[in-house]
Amino acid sequence: MANKIVTQNREVLFVQPSGPGTALSPISINRHGKDDATDNTVPQRGTLYGRDAFGRPVSKIEFDQPPGGLVTFNIPHDKLATPEFLDTARVYQTKFGLYNFFIPAGRIDNYANWALKGRLEFYADCKVTQPTYGAGPAKDYSGNPVTNTYQITARRLMVLTPPALTALTTSEVNAINDIAGITDLDPNREIPGYPGADKVLVAVCDAGSGVSANVLYSISGGGTWTAFGADPSGVDEHLKACVISFITPTKYRVIVLRDTANAGQPPRTYWTDVTVGNESASPTWTTVALGSTNNQAGEAIYWGIFNRLIAAAAGDLYVSTNQGESFSSLYTGSNAINAITHDHDDNIWAVGASNTILREKSDTLGTVEALVGPSGGGAMTAIAVARDGLIYVGNGTSIYKSNNSALNTSGWSALKDFGTNHVVKEIQCIDGESQLLRALVTDTVGNDGDVWYSLDGGNTWVEVTNLTNAGYNAAYFSVVNENFMIVVGEASGGTGAIHKLTTA
Repeated sequence: MANKIVTQNREVLFVQPSGPGTALSPISINRHGKDDATDNTVPQRGTLYGRDAFGRPVSKIEFDQPPGGLVTFNIPHDKLATPEFLDTARVYQTKFGLYNFFIPAGRIDNYANWALKGRLEFYADCKVTQPTYGAGPAKDYSGNPVTNTYQITARRLMVLTPPALTALTTSEVNAINDIAGITDLDPNREIPGYPGADKVLVAVCDAGSGVSANVLYSISGGGTWTAFGADPSGVDEHLKACVISFITPTKYRVIVLRDTANAGQPPRTYWTDVTVGNESASPTWTTVALGSTNNQAGEAIYWGIFNRLIAAAAGDLYVSTNQGESFSSLYTGSNAINAITHDHDDNIWAVGASNTILREKSDTLGTVEALVGPSGGGAMTAIAVARDGLIYVGNGTSIYKSNNSALNTSGWSALKDFGTNHVVKEIQCIDGESQLLRALVTDTVGNDGDVWYSLDGGNTWVEVTNLTNAGYNAAYFSVVNENFMIVVGEASGGTGAIHKLTTA
């Protein structure tokens, strides 16, 4: 990229031209930018949405011609500097991503130093739906430059603001190990007392000496935290992970996983149903065993598909098809499972120790196949799968990307090494987009956690300004608000850490 300087307020337009994970190419710098934009948040222009099994809004109908309810805008450009990529994209009907940066100042040869000093609009799955070519020049080359205009239609729009971390208040004195929440955009969910998407959150904690572990809840998006009136597990038994989902129109189910191995019991989950607006009532927890082998610790739990809840213990995977009321064996292994997710084809993915990566395909339920991690890889600690099929994993101290569904080592490439003793705890593809990434990283020796982001598919990473902590354990990423994220971690300054990503 050319060494160009911006010294005052500018609008900078970039295109991501040739597939996921490539560098950005500038189209214009406050010269001929994006105009005539229409936003799909405007009344009567909304995309026709449905909801997937996780409650996320998804387009039910895709229109390639405007208006169609999609975001539509024009990019005019002088013929002397025609963005040839857009014309090629029109001919071959290829999709691309387009970035619109609004920045106060900075160098644009390294976007990481300036991109989020203002605001970023990211338009995903763009197509050129109509080009308009300007008249040719006069024979003597006099007159105005020839200007072509490209009409662009995008399926999705994300607006990112400059990120910062702020501490939320809690009285919990022990480490907070996991967090989950209800992300819900159903316009028909008119329930008295329901506060809305990203407001209902739960978190699980370590047990203090001689006491049981708390399960915390918030109905204010993390603004206030309270411990449920009854704890699910026994004295000195830590809780590892939690999930949450609506189970009826007026109740949601909270499921937690025990971390501590018990010589007289198999690994356990506990569930309770909570009536919306009545969170203060003391819950009744139901105990569910994972298998029958005693003295094993729970490792991970994931509820991304309503009728297919996955839990892990001692390297084994268990599946529940009745929302956590019972589990059956799905896979028997020996390597600890650290993270579970599902992709946009509803395939289940799990990663773990010794470069373990597993997949259960949605068309062959009950069969789990072992796939291939990166050459020389270590423990897999986190995974995210983008809409376009790219896989991002935390492996050892690094983030890796696979472009061939982890079929062999040649499909993997290393993106970022965070340094000795660092572990990638969480990865997010923002709105499923392979270009917009976040990572939660913790230093296991230095006892410090960090949040990082990338706007170019992992080629370049930027750290969000650090907030004092003793290490991060998990994060909740909203799937309806691209700027909402809450991280939890070890106790520091007398309380467990709960930090929220906000606008700087």
